[in-house]
Amino acid sequence: MPETYFKDSIRVPEKEAAVLMTVISLENHLQQGAHWSQFLNLVDHCFEEKKLEKLIIITTGYLQRHYFSLGLESPLEEAAIEEKAHAMDHKWLENQGSRLENVKIPYEVIHWRALLNEKSFDAFLQQIKADYKDNKEFKHLVDDHVNRYVARKISHYCKGNDQIDRNYFYNIAVDYILEECAALGQLFCCRADLLTYPQSINPPANYVWKKYFRDEPLRYVRYETKSLEPEHLPAPTVPSALFKAKINDTFLIYIIEYMYNLLKKEHWNVTQQYRFMQGVDRLIAAINAEHFPCDTSPETITLTRRNSL
Repeated sequence: MPETYFKDSIRVPEKEAAVLMTVISLENHLQQGAHWSQFLNLVDHCFEEKKLEKLIIITTGYLQRHYFSLGLESPLEEAAIEEKAHAMDHKWLENQGSRLENVKIPYEVIHWRALLNEKSFDAFLQQIKADYKDNKEFKHLVDDHVNRYVARKISHYCKGNDQIDRNYFYNIAVDYILEECAALGQLFCCRADLLTYPQSINPPANYVWKKYFRDEPLRYVRYETKSLEPEHLPAPTVPSALFKAKINDTFLIYIIEYMYNLLKKEHWNVTQQYRFMQGVDRLIAAINAEHFPCDTSPETITLTRRNSL
């Protein structure tokens, strides 16, 4: 079994070889370093077998602009936003450049800003925003997804401040996911046959895909890494910030301490430790999402920091 493989068939009806497209989450470790090399090896292997004919890479620096002004006294100007977005794309391409230089399959890089240039995007974005306002099912999917994201990322974006307006962060995250959903329509303009990503499509995007693009020829295929070398994983860490929850704080901290001490006692390799702490992070995110719904009035959430557990 190869280290990285497609979980779904990449055969396309009436075509000998397919055009494959992938969207890059710039901070996703599964799309960097050794993981990215494994993916390119898989793509090249499929190219040599004449199952694929081209790879399209979508970089998303400009999508990240929604978060560029967080923690700043005033929003960035458009020119500064474009420069920062370009720098993010350039950094990712520079870091992965040596790997791309060696691929055999022809490839094309499309930046998020260029992807949104089509006039059809603005109209579809307004439709997605209307769905969020009027469609209870879609709104629930977006709110749940954003709640979990905010719970995981708010300490990262607070930029050293002990307080952050969670409602403001939440609204920005909603704008981010609605744009991401609306951009699906633009992906269908890239003339790809298959869209791939190392994880499943998030629930809001999956809803939009099925509602608006069920009959489109572009098909989603997921790829997965079978094995991870321990040296390629970040060292396991305990979350540095815990939200003040409506449940007993002391009890929550006790549970986290107990799990972390258990981790240190067990003779697990780095991969096992990393996945264990991922589970802890998901648990905390779920607790935060449960106890801090964002449909209340704006409020400031104080982070409780601990240097070590």
